[in-house]
Amino acid sequence: MNDNNNDKNIFFKSYKVPEIINYNELIVEQNQLYILNTNEIIRYDKLEKFVYETTLFYLKGKNIQYDNALHEIEFSFINSSNIYNIEYNKKYKKFPIISSLLFLNDNSNPIIFTNIDIDTYKYKDFSENNNNIAISFSKKNKQLVFDSSKYFGFLNLNTNSIYLKINVWNKDFIDSNNFYKSNNEISNTKNIIPIIIENEFIIDNLIAPLFFDNLFFDNYKYINILLINKCNSHIEKKDIIINIINNNNEYEILQNKYGILANDIYQIINISDNSDINETNRFYKSKLLNNGLSNEICYWIINESEKLNSWIDSPYPNYNNYLNIEKIPSVLSFLLFITNFWFLEINKLYNMNINFNIKDIFVTKFIKEQKDNKKYRDDCFLTLNILLNKNTEFSGGEIILNNSKISLYQGDLLIYNGKQLLNKRMISDGIKYVLVLFLEIL
Repeated sequence: MNDNNNDKNIFFKSYKVPEIINYNELIVEQNQLYILNTNEIIRYDKLEKFVYETTLFYLKGKNIQYDNALHEIEFSFINSSNIYNIEYNKKYKKFPIISSLLFLNDNSNPIIFTNIDIDTYKYKDFSENNNNIAISFSKKNKQLVFDSSKYFGFLNLNTNSIYLKINVWNKDFIDSNNFYKSNNEISNTKNIIPIIIENEFIIDNLIAPLFFDNLFFDNYKYINILLINKCNSHIEKKDIIINIINNNNEYEILQNKYGILANDIYQIINISDNSDINETNRFYKSKLLNNGLSNEICYWIINESEKLNSWIDSPYPNYNNYLNIEKIPSVLSFLLFITNFWFLEINKLYNMNINFNIKDIFVTKFIKEQKDNKKYRDDCFLTLNILLNKNTEFSGGEIILNNSKISLYQGDLLIYNGKQLLNKRMISDGIKYVLVLFLEIL
């Protein structure tokens, strides 16, 4: 990448490095995290020397002085995957100081870097300021240095790419003591530091506005997306066609990611318009979390919604008036906090351990009106319905799910699969307020 680019466009820097190791000769376990033992620098083999010296080089570029007492160097050998991820320590909610990938073989499978962070991903804020990506094609001995707090990943499912991943962490956020065991091949090799900066393509204007929706949330379907490269002025503008073609490997991908949940998830993802979820599916039954919100909080949300008075017709057939919670920052901030507890409880209720993305979060207001009696889907993986007012303040409005009528008390949180067909009884009197969250699994 040309160093003359603006900082906002720098997703990664690409370096050409000398061949330092023969991967086939290394006795290492793939996907195993190793910690570099910086107390034995004098005994480093070629691999350790490379990891150590390049780390110092890249930290210096960020004006960071490596300190053995403050920093930890983690590395591993990985096969490429099409799963988009971030480097993130969930326990301490921290990211690496810097990350790099060194490719150990040639491969045509491109890697995509985005400027999508956790919050952007969680709330699908794929606006004009967040719709940039960078594409790099993996070549042997190419090393990419990047900000791993943003989502990145290989475009196509391909297990032929092997790369060395290095993360530098603040020492307090590393739990592993799995030091790499040197093969004691003492090396006097000097200056293994990368010396050639390569030019790369950065895509900073997406023609297809739903690119990230497809990339992150529907990446098991076949799509074509046309992009325009506007980055380096000395490179001619170029059209790029991206194909995401994972249909044939869909179940294998799910099984690798979710284990025993794969069967249930696979059925839900592939449900047809005329079918419903099998009763043996763990997500078939709805779950109830009592007192998800206190009565005071429920009325606060109602009052803030009515104070704003920006109701519109709902874009979803199962709901009436619609108000996106993002329009009420104080309520949104509170709900972002409380959803962490809800997600933990949902995992317990379904006996699983998966992460969620909030596809939409809104308040809906049901009033007395004529509605059809058809069944519709929410078209999300899980729906959360929280009744905001007392059920004595309205008549009707029950949820009909799996031929069962469900009534809630104020603050109760109903959880059900959003791909299930359901309908709601009409309101015959009063007003019913409901907080709704549409969730997708990560």
